Amino acid sequence: MTLKYTWEDYQEKYRDTVESWLDSEARHGLGIDDSWQQYYDYWLSDELTKLGENFWCKVILNGSEPIAAIAVFLSESAATLYVSEFVVACGNRGHGIGSRILSEFLANSEIITGVNADEAEALIYLDNVPSERAFIKAGFEYSHTHPDGDARIYKYCKK
Repeated sequence: MTLKYTWEDYQEKYRDTVESWLDSEARHGLGIDDSWQQYYDYWLSDELTKLGENFWCKVILNGSEPIAAIAVFLSESAATLYVSEFVVACGNRGHGIGSRILSEFLANSEIITGVNADEAEALIYLDNVPSERAFIKAGFEYSHTHPDGDARIYKYCKK
């Protein structure tokens, strides 16, 4: 299948670009306290994290332009992909690009990660309405409120 977007592994050459997307709006909706690079380094330092096996960090390009970044974990049962973080470049927000990227990822997870997972899950903070809209438009459905009460869990199942 031909993909609309190019999915590249996150690497040093994208560091400044991805960091520039973490404006106050993006930080408000993400679980990243400091920087994307620190988030990435933190997970890579965890002995259970295996880059390319149970953790992927991708930069999504439209042509040669980076437009988004996503971090995804695989559940221990290898049945569910967890979208841990997802950020769209500032100028591309509000145009449906996030939902299109998520839809492409869900339809092509095996091409993008090497794992054909039939289920995906995402935690979205209560006041992050743009993310909720993007995930719902991509096929996720509300599942339940996180026990902390500050976020909702959305699930996707291939049909």
